Amino acid sequence: MCWSKYFKFVLILLLSATSISQNKITENQQIWLGYITQTKLSNHLSWWNDAHWVPESFGLVRTGITYHFGKKIK
Repeated sequence: MCWSKYFKFVLILLLSATSISQNKITENQQIWLGYITQTKLSNHLSWWNDAHWVPESFGLVRTGITYHFGKKIK
């Protein structure tokens, strides 16, 4: 049962590391704004737009074409 000694050692090591690292608690409030749209171009095609913005952090804009298969494929 050599593996049980190693398992106990690693478990004690991980538990002690997590208890040491949890000394400081900080709170940070943020706002995340997002806008998602889908515009149907035909029975099989849609145009998707996706925009997100987090002040003082990042912004993201994505767009793409989506193909809708028939009702037989789900």
